[in-house]
Amino acid sequence: MRIVIIGAGIAGLVFGIRMRRRGHQVTIHERAEGIPLHGNAFMVHGEGLEMLRSLGDTNLLPGQMIDRFIMMRPNGEVIRQLDMDPWQCVKRSDLIRFLVPLFGEDNIHFGSPLSHFNYEEGKAVSAVFEDGRVEPGDIFVGADGRLSKVRETIFGETSFSDVEVNEILGLVRDPALISEAPSVFHKYQDGERGLSFGFIPYSSDELIWYIQYDVRLWPTPFETKDDIKQASFGLLQAFPDSVKAVIEKTDFETAYLWKTRDFNPLPRFHESNRVLIGDAAHLALPFTSAGTTNAIYDAQALADCLERHPDLDSAFTHYYQQRIEAVSEHLHWGRQLKHSFLHPQGQSLDALQTPLISKLTGKAESVR
Repeated sequence: MRIVIIGAGIAGLVFGIRMRRRGHQVTIHERAEGIPLHGNAFMVHGEGLEMLRSLGDTNLLPGQMIDRFIMMRPNGEVIRQLDMDPWQCVKRSDLIRFLVPLFGEDNIHFGSPLSHFNYEEGKAVSAVFEDGRVEPGDIFVGADGRLSKVRETIFGETSFSDVEVNEILGLVRDPALISEAPSVFHKYQDGERGLSFGFIPYSSDELIWYIQYDVRLWPTPFETKDDIKQASFGLLQAFPDSVKAVIEKTDFETAYLWKTRDFNPLPRFHESNRVLIGDAAHLALPFTSAGTTNAIYDAQALADCLERHPDLDSAFTHYYQQRIEAVSEHLHWGRQLKHSFLHPQGQSLDALQTPLISKLTGKAESVR
């Protein structure tokens, strides 16, 4: 089969690797001019890690194992501690660098945004790209993220939720801080406002930090990196000096603002021979830390369904049925976490939920 993947992110690369190894002709078109390295880092669940390890040399898999979670108030009061099944904090750029050689960079066309599809009798026969390429194919896979052009060709314009929570993310080198707790995810949660700060070790000398906040707390729009820096210090005025010290060590040229939003579950993930995976198919809020592992699961599930079901419609339908319950659970749980985050007043400590799910294959439940 000739498979054309739109998007060289994690979902597209994992699916492409799987299908090339099964003997299919696979090409990837990526709208960015080079390997897409934007984004900082994220948590990958153990189940997703096993799938990644099956792709290549496990010694080359980047990231830091995380096996403990501590939640505190801004005054330093510890309100929750727990051990958890291992997760791994992975920097997006390093994971993509791990995946690209396994797929073959020569088979990726960069600077190639999708323009449209050509159809015959309702079936896509080729994808037309803005760089002039026309790529014929038997299957076209939309792995082009939350602003998916492929999804738009199937469902039209997407109705996203309102942005009620923003997230600022940054990276900082602090070997001394990491050495104190090299496998611990720390989170400070304000008890009166929708405001939290967390940091997670990525390596022995680098960590990822984030600020989640109710957009009403800092309504000023960001136009420069200095605006992000000012907002970070302004939002964390009541947090301890140890938190401010992390912010002070940050190079804000690498920091960015993430406007969190989602969309309702789709009635299907395909139309004829066009199919969606990853954030193009389902987008949950970042509170669950499930997005990356779900993208890896999608890629594996779609590859397996195509192997078991030669008829495309049957394969795509089984793929949807296999994934929709879990990703819908994560979507709705993310919304519950957002509501709790925005309305923390009066919540008992027992009601506080940990922003990590226990399993990704079934019902979304927080780690306890």
